[in-house]
Amino acid sequence: MSILLRVERKSGGVPIELGNGQTTGFGYTNTSPMDFLAKADNVVHSIQIRGEIPLRLLPPVEPNADHSNTLYAWALTEYRPDNDYYRTVTVRIIRHEKTIREIEFTYAYVQVYQEQVNSMKGVLEFELVIKQRRDQLESIRFGLVKFMKQGSPKVKKDHVTILSSTSKIDKSQNLYAYVSNNSANLIDLGGHGIRRDLNQMAYYNKFLDESLGNQQWAQGMLDSGTYFIDTDNYVQGVYLNFQDLSKRGIDPSKVRDVNAPGINILTNPVVSLEQLEQIGFENVNFDMAVDLNMTLLKYDITTTDRIRHFLAQTYVESNHGSRLTEMYNDPEEEYFSQYDGRNGNAKPGDGSKFRGAGYIQITGRDVYQKFADFIDDRKIVEEGYSYVAEHYAWEAAGYFWSHYKKINPTADKGAEVLLTVSIKVNGENKKGLPNGWKDRQDAYKRVSEIIN
Repeated sequence: MSILLRVERKSGGVPIELGNGQTTGFGYTNTSPMDFLAKADNVVHSIQIRGEIPLRLLPPVEPNADHSNTLYAWALTEYRPDNDYYRTVTVRIIRHEKTIREIEFTYAYVQVYQEQVNSMKGVLEFELVIKQRRDQLESIRFGLVKFMKQGSPKVKKDHVTILSSTSKIDKSQNLYAYVSNNSANLIDLGGHGIRRDLNQMAYYNKFLDESLGNQQWAQGMLDSGTYFIDTDNYVQGVYLNFQDLSKRGIDPSKVRDVNAPGINILTNPVVSLEQLEQIGFENVNFDMAVDLNMTLLKYDITTTDRIRHFLAQTYVESNHGSRLTEMYNDPEEEYFSQYDGRNGNAKPGDGSKFRGAGYIQITGRDVYQKFADFIDDRKIVEEGYSYVAEHYAWEAAGYFWSHYKKINPTADKGAEVLLTVSIKVNGENKKGLPNGWKDRQDAYKRVSEIIN
């Protein structure tokens, strides 16, 4: 992905253009209502740009040299009607050779600019915050945007193309859902995929101990809530704010958190949502897919053979993902009493408390205790199966697979060891086969057609 920045002076001349990796970060904030005031300190309608420029590309300081097309010169410009104080700024984000975001401020001015030399990297690092003149908010222009269903970039269905040819921003509409001039065409993106990015919040917080300008900028970003992402229509670096959430009727206190690894998984998953749906898993959603992918990475289940075996076994063990605790037909107490005295179950009721839980149905006090020690969460043993199913459904399976049973080396041998892997997971009956052997064969075949 690349971020291109272009700054043009009203009087003409050579524009400032940064690309080719020189622009490393982008943020856009819109929380201010429009009114007729030309400029005010409380306007929160801004673009934030971070970047780094190789020192070898900086022009030398020479007598009478014209540096008016540099960012620092623009930042030092004092207001006069005819001195290029206001400029046209265009930011374009390109991913896989397609423009996914384009924003143009036609009357932009510098609110914050800072730069520092990183001698180790040989670059000039800079941060720029610009705002649009407040009586010109209606002239902000938004270009072509494509929102992709999260997961696999290869899937072309369910894409929504959002175009903006409007000359005025209707404050009742979500800027990420603009379609032509007609508010009746507004696409309702819903609030189901909203998550709070803890990594973005941490990024703002680190500036609160720096210069006054940085403190004001960072506090403004934190106060406006510019750290929410729409995971259903995820574009890296694009954040929603409190006003966006309010328009969707979302209570910020109800929003769940996700950290940087969770977000990164969206753009480069080991297994995508689409693949899980194609396999036949039920209850597939963003949280489930992120938990799976983080488990795969943590427990080194990342090769094709390992993933195939792991998904085939969890598919059967969890009844296609529909049951995260062990099923039973007999009266509950009678059924689970068969586990008392087995698998480390030493106390009355252990058979029921440590029943199968998670996508691979870990069973017994022994594996529960070892998993609790590994995770360092004593509630796993204190509360038992319901706690594991709710909080560690995928990770319990990953631990069982990689550490408790050490199945990865066996899975590396491919399809020929399906029976061996199945017995390691489920045990064997009097016929020397695991329960649901035919289901496991069918699941492995289906998974192998999708994970390749």
